[in-house]
Amino acid sequence: MNQPQWTPISAAQLFTEVYLTPDEFAQRFKTSKTALARERANGTGAPFVHKGKRVLYPLSLAEAHHKALTVRSTAEISGKPRYNLASLEKARAAAQTPEARQKRIASKAARRAAAAGSER
Repeated sequence: MNQPQWTPISAAQLFTEVYLTPDEFAQRFKTSKTALARERANGTGAPFVHKGKRVLYPLSLAEAHHKALTVRSTAEISGKPRYNLASLEKARAAAQTPEARQKRIASKAARRAAAAGSER
């Protein structure tokens, strides 16, 4: 599991930095508080400071994190592919048609015949 990357903050920066609450962060960067909480738990979100029960995002680090997420092409995005569930359901439904079933049966029979022929 990936550990969160801690960014050291100097004492001077701690008192002069502008901080955003999760509500302010979500509004400014057009995301949800739930997504922020999930990213904090996964260690993939913007750097934050825990002050008691409060979560605060240093504005300069939040902007740097947001800038680092900017890409020019989807080819630059790494990670798991995102599937459209509607297209997956459509593909599953197409695989359930009688024609698709007959094609699978014919293909399976051809593979068995080829395997039986190579054993002799």
